[in-house]
Amino acid sequence: MITTGVRYNPCSGNIPRLGNALILDNSYGCIDGYTWNYAKTTEGDPFSEIPTCKHEGWVNGGGLMSDPITEMWCRPNWPSKFPKCGQITIGTGVECTERGFTCPKGQLPYLACLIDNLWSFTGGKFVYYQAKSWKVEYTTGTWSFEERYGFNVSCRKIAKHSNVFHSVCDKSIPRLGNALIQKDAYGCIDGFEWNYAKTKEGQAFNHIPQCSSEGWTAGGNLLDGPINEMWCKPIVEDNDRCGDIQKDDKVYCRKDGYHCADRFLPYLSCFINNQWSFTGGSRIYKEGDKWVVAYSSGKYSFNENDAKNITCIYAGTPKNKACEGNVPRYGNAYLAGDTFTCITGYSWNYGKTVNEAKFDGIPKCGKNGWEVAGKKLNSSIGEMWCKPM
Repeated sequence: MITTGVRYNPCSGNIPRLGNALILDNSYGCIDGYTWNYAKTTEGDPFSEIPTCKHEGWVNGGGLMSDPITEMWCRPNWPSKFPKCGQITIGTGVECTERGFTCPKGQLPYLACLIDNLWSFTGGKFVYYQAKSWKVEYTTGTWSFEERYGFNVSCRKIAKHSNVFHSVCDKSIPRLGNALIQKDAYGCIDGFEWNYAKTKEGQAFNHIPQCSSEGWTAGGNLLDGPINEMWCKPIVEDNDRCGDIQKDDKVYCRKDGYHCADRFLPYLSCFINNQWSFTGGSRIYKEGDKWVVAYSSGKYSFNENDAKNITCIYAGTPKNKACEGNVPRYGNAYLAGDTFTCITGYSWNYGKTVNEAKFDGIPKCGKNGWEVAGKKLNSSIGEMWCKPM
């Protein structure tokens, strides 16, 4: 298979990860049998337009790109008999069927939308494209979003109800507005809090439903019919922990500090001794005259004069569940699915476990968890470090 290089120097020098994709003259393309899906830059933001090379550099949707391209993805061609699988970024496990996008057993498809700079995640039985809009189908109906708002489709796990309850509580899938199906109850996606729900008959209630041997209850009272809608609202609260700093549009404030939209992690950009650093974790907050990056096993502080902005970088999901759950301290590094990689301009240095055991190799996700040089780490990853080139 032969690829051809770009003609203009401003576009050369960077070779991204090519997922079923090809480098063409002044653009990118797909291997035969595949069609365009999405791409990413060093900032981690996926975009759906195919980039083209101009004299000034790479152009995306008519605008000059300021960050290098790191990943290019093409997906298998959907069968022509499945027209409901429209063009959109899809996550791991999403399947195309005659009724649209669905997920493996134990998971449901969610449509992510960005509307008025706010994220929403709507789940149901199917997500599909029809009449220039994206639709989420649930047991009793469908809900539509304008085509321009659709960002991606991903799969989220649903919990199985207790054996004694499942026959009365598993009969229908409601419209899940930023909500999750948990064991014998409902919950909210991270960054959202409970709002309200409705039954098929229109009964609205404010209590989180609980599954009983007789069916769904709210506040101890048996509901008059199946649950039709579940709603969680964004947690937005101005407080001392959300200090004044430049931030991108995926960053939002919660009572414990700044967070990012689902599948992204917040990074604090600092300029120290004439050098940039990018430190990522699970949240970032202001504490006195310090900016703090919190991660699963600890936190790290920076002087407020050194901190410049907060950005969100996409965190790829490992295929093996044994590698999920822990958020290490990222020093100029980020999670790229089943391995880790460095922000452009940096190269691998070392990592540490939460037990302070240092390792030199780049971890990869194995069948039993994270491995380095084929050997399983004895504890969770605590820190990942890349150094300036």
